[in-house]
Amino acid sequence: MSPVWRALAVALGMLSAFFAFYTAPQLCPKCGAGMEQGFVLDNTYGARIVSQWAAGAPLKSFWTGTKLPDEKLVPIGTYRCSSCGFLELYARQEFAAK
Repeated sequence: MSPVWRALAVALGMLSAFFAFYTAPQLCPKCGAGMEQGFVLDNTYGARIVSQWAAGAPLKSFWTGTKLPDEKLVPIGTYRCSSCGFLELYARQEFAAK
């Protein structure tokens, strides 16, 4: 990788980290207390996964209950108020299980 491309990659990584930090809620919009990051757990048949967002209205499926759209699913991250319990959800790739 050339030095120019390397510098661009570093700058984009820093910009991404900056955006993620400043878009995460720091204080609860309801009571002003601190928010903590977490996720909504989906218990499936023999697995535990992070909930995901799908575009469009849900459509019934005879075999699976709900048809999944062709578009990519986006993991949902949640912030919870430590005082009043208010939940704020965000659908972003950074919330995928690591």
